[in-house]
Amino acid sequence: MRAITAAKAILTIGILISFSEPVMASEYYPFFRGIRAEGMGGAGVAVVDDETSLFINPAGLGKIRGPYFPPLNIQAEVNNTTQSGMTINTADATAFMSPQEALDLAMKNPYQHIHAEAQTLPTFVTTNFGIGVYGRYSVDAQVTSATSSVQMNYFNDYGAELGYCFRLFSGRLKIGVAGKIINRVYVNQTYPVAANLSLSSIAQEGTGTGLDTSVMLSAPWVWLPSITAVVHDVGGTNFTLGNGFFYKTGVNPPPQQQEINAGFGLFPIFSPRSRASITAEWDDVMNAQSLDVWRSFHSGIEFNFNDVFFVRGGVNEHYWTAGLEFVIGHNQIQLASYGEEIGTAPQELEDRRYVVQYGYRF
Repeated sequence: MRAITAAKAILTIGILISFSEPVMASEYYPFFRGIRAEGMGGAGVAVVDDETSLFINPAGLGKIRGPYFPPLNIQAEVNNTTQSGMTINTADATAFMSPQEALDLAMKNPYQHIHAEAQTLPTFVTTNFGIGVYGRYSVDAQVTSATSSVQMNYFNDYGAELGYCFRLFSGRLKIGVAGKIINRVYVNQTYPVAANLSLSSIAQEGTGTGLDTSVMLSAPWVWLPSITAVVHDVGGTNFTLGNGFFYKTGVNPPPQQQEINAGFGLFPIFSPRSRASITAEWDDVMNAQSLDVWRSFHSGIEFNFNDVFFVRGGVNEHYWTAGLEFVIGHNQIQLASYGEEIGTAPQELEDRRYVVQYGYRF
């Protein structure tokens, strides 16, 4: 009961802060997205217990049962428009691998949002410790008029992460810390549709180091209620260590701003072979994303059947999410769909997205 009261207090504080400093915004771009959290309404900080703890909540490393190594961990994501373009014309199957190709696809679908993302996270993790390398590619584009301009958002990150969890009081209190180094290629601008969108001429690039810290408190009661708070990019991650490794354009990307996320989790056990995870999360509690306070709220549930089959669902911002996972030997296959808010309050606009992930672990 005390944990539930604390969780309500966290969410109430987040709501009050959100009203005190409203910001109009469209899409929100987190540093990392995990497919399990995407299926559970975007909520992950209170329930994460695998290699994605390195980026979502390093205190989650304290929940890992033992060592494992996923050398292959690939995730891909598209939205309705990108998927339709790939299906109708197979020549467009890779027409989102650069800003210029994304522009070409957007020109064929004026006024429609183009979205594609891919990431990989080979890691080694064990109880309280994890190390991994990270690669992420993401592009969003939309032609606002068939003859005028295109809005382009592009990220290409490569880096490494090292994390550790300190377990105190028999694991009831977990304190996590994770350091990262990231090289980022970044584009966020509006261009004429006739522009040459070569990364060597339009991109910003730089290398930066960042730090994430977190604390998780778990009560030794039935359903193991837990509350957690994570500070991502403590003090902000600045990409100013150099001009990068690829294009060296001489212009550094803007910093990744500090963000505080808070979450609450419950973990009921139904039988020796079935259990669940229930969670609610408030993201970026110190900086609301819009006048609509629900833009920062996420909630979800997962049913686990013998660590082989998982069913997930939730609410991300205003929209439903769903996910499945199958574990067959060393193979892991995950599917998810979620709705992302790309409108500006009070005019909401859903972008429906589909995610697939394949991992090989031993």
